[in-house]
Amino acid sequence: MFSTRVSRHGLIVVAGIAAVFVASFLASTSPACAANDENPQVAVGATTTLELDGNPSTGYRWVLDVAASENAELVTVEDAGFASAKAEPGKRPVLGAPQKQRFEVTGVSPGDATLVFYYVRSGDETPAKTQEFLVEVLGASD
Repeated sequence: MFSTRVSRHGLIVVAGIAAVFVASFLASTSPACAANDENPQVAVGATTTLELDGNPSTGYRWVLDVAASENAELVTVEDAGFASAKAEPGKRPVLGAPQKQRFEVTGVSPGDATLVFYYVRSGDETPAKTQEFLVEVLGASD
């Protein structure tokens, strides 16, 4: 009849298929997130953090394109740099590993601002990626 014995080669193939499935799922998710939401809300005078996946060792950085953004004057945006690389206890961080680039967004005036970020490298004319955030700035009565 049928053998229930699985060869080592068969197990490796199954593990490889599972790894491809997980990797494709992760790749389909958005490369950016806000610390609180994809479309964060922030009160006038308050600050939230936007985090975008990047890798500083590649020479690429996320930059805000004010001209492509809408109502950018409703917020201030400050590049807070890359988050510190995390390592398992007792181990060193992996060099060249991806890191989150953070932007501190502070509400200035109530309304909706669409912020457009480009993932660019010095000398490149076309961004490798584009990411938009819709930030709702809440007034005192909201």
